[in-house]
Amino acid sequence: MVQHQGYASEVRACLGVLRCASCNRLTRPKTHHSSREKQIQAGCTSRTCTLATPLVQDACDARTFHYEVERDGETICIWDHTGDHSTHRKPPGGRLSKFQEDQVDAQVMRKQDASAHELRTGDPGPGSIPLPDISSTLAASGAARYQLSQSQARLGITTGLTKGGLAFMSAFADLNKRFSTPFIVDSSLSGPVYMTFQTPFMDEILREAVEAWIIDLADGPGASRHGFVIDGDHSFFRQGPLLATCAFSTTSWEWTPVLYSWINGLDTSHHRPHFRHIFQSIIKHAGDRFTRKLLLCVMDFSGAQRGAHAEEYADAIISITPGFAGLSKEAQAAERRNLVIEAEEAEVGCEVHFWRSADHVKKTHSLVPPELANTFEKSLRELLSPKTTSERFDSVILTLKATFPAIKNWVGWWERRSIASMIFPAKSAVDPALAAKVPSTSNPLNINTPFCIMPSGRTTNCFWV
Repeated sequence: MVQHQGYASEVRACLGVLRCASCNRLTRPKTHHSSREKQIQAGCTSRTCTLATPLVQDACDARTFHYEVERDGETICIWDHTGDHSTHRKPPGGRLSKFQEDQVDAQVMRKQDASAHELRTGDPGPGSIPLPDISSTLAASGAARYQLSQSQARLGITTGLTKGGLAFMSAFADLNKRFSTPFIVDSSLSGPVYMTFQTPFMDEILREAVEAWIIDLADGPGASRHGFVIDGDHSFFRQGPLLATCAFSTTSWEWTPVLYSWINGLDTSHHRPHFRHIFQSIIKHAGDRFTRKLLLCVMDFSGAQRGAHAEEYADAIISITPGFAGLSKEAQAAERRNLVIEAEEAEVGCEVHFWRSADHVKKTHSLVPPELANTFEKSLRELLSPKTTSERFDSVILTLKATFPAIKNWVGWWERRSIASMIFPAKSAVDPALAAKVPSTSNPLNINTPFCIMPSGRTTNCFWV
């Protein structure tokens, strides 16, 4: 306690700011003396700063005196400020001012369902202010989450998470009842967690596609547009990818989504329900005209997708095979293994995925020297040519590895039997006549999916078709 204005007063001093002499990074001083000394001796906390010297403390002469006076029988608390903070810059962090809290409240009110991360990054819409622009303290994720919760409490906003798991499950169960057109056709909250979406319109497009392939147009706009294109979008939901399947509509003459699935994992078991529903629908619509070619899918080279396709391909064929249940367990297992292998004859890879990968390699000059870029691309085109024989394919692979030793592992991945069969005609297990009837890319899906989900935004929790 000190004497101030004739009263015993508690004095509080501004500690200024700690500054790195090299990069000028500012640090808020700790209030305890011994902790502050250790903080100064520890030096700059910036990862990019190379100066290993103690921090410089920019002192401040600002003080506040706190005391009480008695007037007319009442105790009045006095807060007296002296000096100013002109000798140093404002330290980062600290409590938000009332004005800053109001700014945070405005951002929370503007987008009440936004996460702390979304508020930190802002958005292109009018009125958006990223939280770090309000206070540098809010650049930290923990501080942003705390201030978001405080703002929600001030504004009386109740988030969906506070309603509990049972409320979520109840709402989930009532989803189909809330809409006149059903769209959740399968789901699971135990084991593989997933939701599969399809409207009657989408199922009708799928039926059209099956019918068109059974008729098997030899020419015209419908030629080379059979099969089903499957791919995943990892950016639509905050958690878990969105699987989508497209089929060519002979009514609108465009690739159209026929099934969506949200899956909460990237393994084979999470992908299987999506393929299962597609294959069951194909068998249903084809009836006694079903042939195995109808299960052919164009997809990327994901091991989980290929595994799910093969497992569900085998299950689909088994489900319509007369007398299978009468076989011994050993015979059933052997037949199923053969069907899983046979599934390779119904898997076509995406050339666009291949060329994107190749383009990335070609642009890395440490892997492919610029003067050999044309040689590299010419070799890849020869690998993809339907005129290339298996022997010539092997020769080109050896030449690529010898000419570009830095990409030996990259070439080795693409020449793996299961991968090469999907993309290179010389090694393909798919009947060439059949391959000519389907697209060689999943690009139709990449083009169509954004338009189908655009109305609900990129980070929505649901979507409409």
